[in-house]
Amino acid sequence: MDLGLFFRVLWRFRLLVALGLVMAFTLTILSVARVDFSGGSPQLVYRQKEQWQSYTTLIISPRGFPYGRTGFSPNDDPSRYGTLATIYSNLAQSDAVRRIMARDSKIRGGSIVAQPILASANNSSAPPLPLMTIAATTSTGARAVAIAERATAAFLDFLHSEQSTNGIPKGKRVVVSETKRATPAVLLKGRSKTTPVAVFLAVMIVCVGLAFMLENLRPRVHAVSSDSTDDRMATARRSA
Repeated sequence: MDLGLFFRVLWRFRLLVALGLVMAFTLTILSVARVDFSGGSPQLVYRQKEQWQSYTTLIISPRGFPYGRTGFSPNDDPSRYGTLATIYSNLAQSDAVRRIMARDSKIRGGSIVAQPILASANNSSAPPLPLMTIAATTSTGARAVAIAERATAAFLDFLHSEQSTNGIPKGKRVVVSETKRATPAVLLKGRSKTTPVAVFLAVMIVCVGLAFMLENLRPRVHAVSSDSTDDRMATARRSA
């Protein structure tokens, strides 16, 4: 490839290339963001949302700390509370808990996933531990942390309310408490860079291709045939 020729053509059609650059940058930006007028003044808003996740960890047990003793009574058996962790994970995602969350109008949206912690993380058939997590996924890290904490508080409110409503004595109630507050949010999915890169390259390829097509239609230097050159050289020798 003759780089000198390449850049000479681009320089000859520099206005076309400049217009292509402006168009490429404009379309690249619009492929990532859109103009939003909802706030009164126009502003750019990302088309794609990121996904951030934060989660809390809860422990399920009877009153006291039976897991600190050397032996377990039938009511203190961890496997029993592991089963409750599975049940509570489903209750934490119930409509009743979501209605409690909705009371806080500042914390809405996002997805909530609760699940028990298994004895072996790499074995889906492993028995559950008396532990569970409540994870919140949303578009910003700060909201993910806030929603995870709010979902946990809503579930605990629901559980305490049900225990009171059903007249369960405090000494016989299952205790659920936080062992780990909402973790710092982790980015699960960022915004894709493939589309803007593809848009920019596509526009510039079309622009450069058009410049070379115009160069072929209107070449600056016309090629001279070898026959015409020989005739002129012969004429010059006869004149001499």
